[in-house]
Amino acid sequence: MIVVVLLLVAVVLTVSALLVRYWGALSEFRRVRRMTAKLPGPPMYPVIGNALEGVFGEDDLYGHLQSIMSTYGPLTCLAIAHLTFVFVMDPDDMEAVMTSPKTSHKSVVYGAGEQLLGRGLVVVNGVEWRRHRKAITPSLHSDILRDFVPLFSKQGVAFADTLAELADEGVTRTTQ
Repeated sequence: MIVVVLLLVAVVLTVSALLVRYWGALSEFRRVRRMTAKLPGPPMYPVIGNALEGVFGEDDLYGHLQSIMSTYGPLTCLAIAHLTFVFVMDPDDMEAVMTSPKTSHKSVVYGAGEQLLGRGLVVVNGVEWRRHRKAITPSLHSDILRDFVPLFSKQGVAFADTLAELADEGVTRTTQ
């Protein structure tokens, strides 16, 4: 009898924890959708968002996003399932987003890049982000970067020459 009661309690606690987690995720999803509802963008469908807009080849991704931005403007909202993306292209809007402490917390999407990028400035949040930023800020001073201009120029010319050779040969991303 005691085993049955303990199992029942365990099931109730597990279901309760799942419901609390689901409710929190649903509340966040609704909050984000309310905040972005008036932003321009293609029509969103229930559950899938703009996933039908994503029916294009990987090579067409940039061109497709450019097409959407030219149609809806420099501030465009897209959603794929529960993930909402806001594309900001105007420099003044970009400055407002990049300098606001309210937008310093990164989305869960950035976590996917952690394997590739490591736990650096692009991925981390909060106190860890501030520590990383303070560590690299002195190295980004214009006086220090000015010393690297010849190197940037040399490498940029070499890269452009390589691209020109590949273009002359007709090499594309899909044939390599």
